[in-house]
Amino acid sequence: MIFRAAVTSLFVLISVCLGAQAQDIEAGKKKAEACVACHGAGAHAAGIAPDLRESAIALDRENFRSVVQGGALLQKGMPRFDTLSDEDIRQIHAYIR
Repeated sequence: MIFRAAVTSLFVLISVCLGAQAQDIEAGKKKAEACVACHGAGAHAAGIAPDLRESAIALDRENFRSVVQGGALLQKGMPRFDTLSDEDIRQIHAYIR
């Protein structure tokens, strides 16, 4: 009985997490529209900037945040988007990954 309750709780938790992930991905897709000009539709390279799906920086959300929000690559031409919230960054990152 305890095992069944634990398994049921685990399935509920996984469902909630996957639902939240799907919501983040959809929200991130809308928020990433500004990225299209340089990184291409769907984050596929547009010739100006790298393909974000293949970028090592985009593998880690903190590294991604430091570039997008913090301006870590300003010298290489990547603009800083310091008006994006941490939630925005999480959602855009979820969309890219």
